[in-house]
Amino acid sequence: MDTIHIHGQWQWHDEACIVANKEGLLRLRGAIDDAIKFGAGGIGTFTSDGEGYHLTVIESDDISKAAMPYHDNSINHYEGVKFNQESRFEKAYNSCKYAKRAA
Repeated sequence: MDTIHIHGQWQWHDEACIVANKEGLLRLRGAIDDAIKFGAGGIGTFTSDGEGYHLTVIESDDISKAAMPYHDNSINHYEGVKFNQESRFEKAYNSCKYAKRAA
């Protein structure tokens, strides 16, 4: 079973990390290739506890309009740019929604 864990940044300058088994990496590469060719790609994958989720990969020439990806909701501005105060799920969902429209 393909398994992918994505660990995002807590705050700016924090490390982000993708940990996956070989099958997961190959499927992720396929989704990235689709995003490069078609503007978006996606796969159904799993975490190591067996929970499934959909992973979307989006190519966007104007990523500046996407919500910031930080998990720390106490960060509400950076160099004068207000962060969206939505939950992490809403931020990711709305960023993907915007990028799909822009693609």
